[in-house]
Amino acid sequence: MTSLHRALVVPALLAVSLVGSTLSAQVVVNNGTPDNRDGYVVYPPYSSANDFSLTGTTSLGFFNWWAIPTGSTRPNTVTAQYFLRILMDADGFPDAGASVFSMTVNGIGLLSEYGCCGGGTASYPAYAFSADLGGFTLDAGNYWIAVSDMSSTDGGAGWYWSTSNGLSGNQFVFVNGSWQPTYVEGAFNITGPPVTATPEPATLSLMATGLFSLGGMVRRRRKAAADAAAG
Repeated sequence: MTSLHRALVVPALLAVSLVGSTLSAQVVVNNGTPDNRDGYVVYPPYSSANDFSLTGTTSLGFFNWWAIPTGSTRPNTVTAQYFLRILMDADGFPDAGASVFSMTVNGIGLLSEYGCCGGGTASYPAYAFSADLGGFTLDAGNYWIAVSDMSSTDGGAGWYWSTSNGLSGNQFVFVNGSWQPTYVEGAFNITGPPVTATPEPATLSLMATGLFSLGGMVRRRRKAAADAAAG
């Protein structure tokens, strides 16, 4: 291949590889990662809720969070079902009667890390779960994301939402018929939907030019081969 053909064809092929490729989704809410010190109940009949804020209309892609099982086994993966809700804020409290989004998730948890419980001796495994929110759109404002009714195949009595990096303030547990403050935060983040790369018009033009050049080169090589065979 000549240097001219290489200059045209290689960028074109790179442009083709970009079409339809998926880029990393942007994190729109970041509530930290597990500190492995504690957790709050999400097994029946309890719920745990954490607050988050949006500064503008936002499309939600995935809710990623960490949970601690009470079972004694530590497999690399577990299966678990839980009920997920996004609630409106009511003067700093989750409004259980104003759910704007809800879904039942059949999730697979991946063992992510071990830790120890604030001076104790028990080992805390943290399992990472991810729920597809399907691009659900929320307006700017304050909200709560709540997890409840979690059950699994781990053989334990229940699950806890792992606390987050020693943060304090805005997690609530629904117990005895009302939301009670825990003064900690749950470990989670929310991302936007995956982004698909789309080439710029100039790149598309280069791609077309390169493919045209490639086609001409192939035709010339075929003609030269045919002429050589005939001679």
